[in-house]
Amino acid sequence: RDWSLAIVDESHSLRFASGRPCTSTRAVLELLAGCPRVLLLSGTPSASTYLDIFAQADLLSPGLLGNSWREFARCYDDPTLSSSGHLISGRCRRGWQLALLLREAVMIRRRKREVLEELPPKRRRLLRLAFS
Repeated sequence: RDWSLAIVDESHSLRFASGRPCTSTRAVLELLAGCPRVLLLSGTPSASTYLDIFAQADLLSPGLLGNSWREFARCYDDPTLSSSGHLISGRCRRGWQLALLLREAVMIRRRKREVLEELPPKRRRLLRLAFS
């Protein structure tokens, strides 16, 4: 593809599982390979774990969080033992460093109150429904 810009909405759904990109994430990564500019949009925080941010950050700035998801997890994850004895993702080790790195390198966050004047007025309609 010969795109100069790609915009990915709902980018919080880009994820890795067990160190590998999920099928839909892999498709997006392949589609955007070589695109010089990528803009990721999301109004939703990554729901599962902070480790989900790797796919988004790596798409915007390859290598920023390490050369692989496993390297990123090794650097930032503080795993715990599950009740069945398996290691599972724990809390973020050095979360302040990760937040600073993301904010400085790839993230722009605008809150609703900051853009409220740019939004069109809210329109509401009252519909009365008859019970049957």
